[in-house]
Amino acid sequence: MIQEATVNFYFQCPIPSSLKILSSSVLNNLGEMVSPWWYLKENMMIKQGILLTLVYLINVDQCKATLNLTSWKNIEDLSFKLSGRSIEFPCETTKDIYKESGKYIPQNMLATRMQIHKYDVVIAMPRYKTGVPITLGITHLKCKGCETKIRPFPDWPLQQEGNCDAIQSAVDIYLDRKGVLWVLDDGVIDSLGVPYQKCPPKVISIDMYTGKVTNTIDLSAFITEQSSLQYVVAESPGDGEDYVYVSDSEGGAIITFNARSGKGRRLVLPPSIIETCSARCALYLTIVMKANHENYLYFTYSECDKIYVVESSTIRGDLDCGAIRVAGKKPEGLGIVFCGTDNLSNLFFRQKDGNDIYMWDSNTPWKDSNWRLVQRGNLDRQTTQVAPGPWKLLWAMESNIYDFVTNNVGCFGASSYLHPIVKDVHAGSSMSLANKIGLN
Repeated sequence: MIQEATVNFYFQCPIPSSLKILSSSVLNNLGEMVSPWWYLKENMMIKQGILLTLVYLINVDQCKATLNLTSWKNIEDLSFKLSGRSIEFPCETTKDIYKESGKYIPQNMLATRMQIHKYDVVIAMPRYKTGVPITLGITHLKCKGCETKIRPFPDWPLQQEGNCDAIQSAVDIYLDRKGVLWVLDDGVIDSLGVPYQKCPPKVISIDMYTGKVTNTIDLSAFITEQSSLQYVVAESPGDGEDYVYVSDSEGGAIITFNARSGKGRRLVLPPSIIETCSARCALYLTIVMKANHENYLYFTYSECDKIYVVESSTIRGDLDCGAIRVAGKKPEGLGIVFCGTDNLSNLFFRQKDGNDIYMWDSNTPWKDSNWRLVQRGNLDRQTTQVAPGPWKLLWAMESNIYDFVTNNVGCFGASSYLHPIVKDVHAGSSMSLANKIGLN
């Protein structure tokens, strides 16, 4: 049976100054401009799940490359299931030893965060429960038609539980523009069971080109007894320095650290932010580059009603509390979960209790009329990460994380899916989130 469908792929390109169609046999119309991206709205025939070959070339002045979209065969080829059963051990004997000793319980492994370097996907699997042999892994996007395998990254020794030179629990990762992966290790194991601070918290940097650890930042001096470290971002603003920022939700602070000089400080958030939150369970933190080529940190508590912003150049210096300003207010009763950025000005988020992915261009005011629905969510999975990747696509990681946290995953345990963001044909090009959920 042949069905007609509309599929919109999002491409990581700035708005072009001009578009020239070189050749086309199936192009019907050009989709609307979405700053700073453009996307093609293409009507095509899909037969038995096979996406027919696209035979057109687009020349985009500002993309610095011609997009050749003639190679897509099957949308499912670009979707990957990730679970504890995907772990690649040196041999079956080693796998059996880990299982028998209780150090490998596949159902207890959940991939929550990811970053993509070329065709390699680095995956964070925090040690939320026991039986997690590796907490940082890597897989490859070009493995079409083969079983997904996750190898320890960069190696097995760096996964050793109880070795404070190794990663105890990778709770977040961030890939900077230079190809350096920053890994936030909170040092806590079995955090959803009987939490135990195995080692001091730290940030490790890994060169993605060599797979070598280049720096280890001990965060012990910047935490309190109440600290809960959750998210990490980094930047290299052009002054030869590397700056790292870590959110501390329970401690009500953002840690800033100059990785080159070895100096850092703990920025305590002002009472005007802390006291307006009913709870401090999650302090989301992300970084965007706006049209003025300056970097800005956006942060929000999951239970707070406001989004905050501060220019990163200010936070690197002697920050005055007045430098932090309100970027906007959330619709009443709506929790916001930051999912990632496109490494430019666009920020992706979802509703705390929802699964749809929205995009907001930080060059525009924070209000629901500027939020664009980019993908309908899966009823059983929640998106935990959006990141740019190969083929000029943006990728999402979604999982059954809510069921995992509440111990309702069943016998198959935790699982995650990695796939390109594909716009639902029924979603519409733009939609007010507040209207969708009945807040307006």
